[in-house]
Amino acid sequence: DVEAWVERPATPPPEIVDLKCGLVVGASTPAVAANAAALTDYPLTVDSTFKTCDDSIYAAGRHVAGQERFNSLELGACLAQSLLARLTDSSVEAPDFRKARAVSATLPGGLFYCRAALPTVPVDATALPTGMLGNDEAQALLEKSSGVHALRDLAAARDKYSILKVDGSGLLCEIIYLGKAPVEPRNLAAVVGRQEAHLNGAWAAYERGVVDDWVAFLREDWCSAVRHDRFQGLHDALSKMIREDEFGRDLIQQLVGEADAGRDAEAIRQLREKAVGVGGGNLPEKTRKLLEGAVLGYLRKNRGLLPRFSLVEREAAA
Repeated sequence: DVEAWVERPATPPPEIVDLKCGLVVGASTPAVAANAAALTDYPLTVDSTFKTCDDSIYAAGRHVAGQERFNSLELGACLAQSLLARLTDSSVEAPDFRKARAVSATLPGGLFYCRAALPTVPVDATALPTGMLGNDEAQALLEKSSGVHALRDLAAARDKYSILKVDGSGLLCEIIYLGKAPVEPRNLAAVVGRQEAHLNGAWAAYERGVVDDWVAFLREDWCSAVRHDRFQGLHDALSKMIREDEFGRDLIQQLVGEADAGRDAEAIRQLREKAVGVGGGNLPEKTRKLLEGAVLGYLRKNRGLLPRFSLVEREAAA
C-alpha cells in the first residue's frame, strides 16, 4: 500500500507589520550595520554618548571604531546609561573605561596566545617577564640541570613565556602569555586592574625569585578569592578603612605630598613599601587588626564559595 501524496498549500510570506515604539534594542551583524540606510561609515563612528551620525541610532562594541580595546560588559553598561539618559531627558557623563579586556588565539606551531590589558597601558610600565620560550639557552640549561624539580621547572619554563606589567602606582595593567599549553583568559582578565600587593605581593615575590611562571602563580589557591565577584566589595571597604584610619590617612598625605614635590613613581612605591612592610609587617597593631578583621569577615561570609580557605574559629567560653 502506498499512501497518496497530498499537495499542501504554500506557506504564505510573513506579514510585515509597522509598530510604533520609542526604542528598539538589537544586535546586528557587520553587514547589517554597514548597510543601514542612515549610516555611511564602517566601522561605525560614535560620540561620547554612543550616538552615530543618525540621532536615532546608538552603537557599541566591535563594530565601532576604537572600541576593540574596551571590556564588552563595561561597554554595554555605558551604552545602557546613555539610552536611559535619552529616554528620561537627563544628562550622562562621558564614559571612563577601567575594566580589562582579554583576547586569545591559537597560533601556528601549536602555540596559545593571550593578552589581558586595561584600555590604556602606560608606556613606562615596569615589565616583569618569566619563562624561556624562544630562548636559545633553554635547552643547554636543561641538559646541565640535575634533580627532578630543576628539570621539571626548566622544562615547563622552556615551553612558555609570560610578562606582567605594573605601572608606577603598583597597578597591574597588562598580562601577556605565549606558550604550548592553553590558559584561562577570563581568569587572567579578572586580576588585571588590581594592585599587585593584592596579588600575594606579586612584585616583591618576583624580586625574591619566588615567581618563575606568572600563569602558575595566578592559578594558586589564594587567587580564587581575588577573582571572586564580591572581592571588589572587600576592596572598597578596606579603602574606606584606610582613609579613616589615622596611620593610613597620614601615609596617604605623605605620598601625595611626595608626588606633588615631583618624586618619581618608583621612589613613591619604595616609600609606600617601607611604610607598610612585607605582608603589612610594619603596620601599627591597631591598623593591622582592623584590616585583618575585614578580611576574615569576607572569608566567613563567602565560606561556601571559597572552600579552599580554612578559618580557625575561637572556642566558645565554657
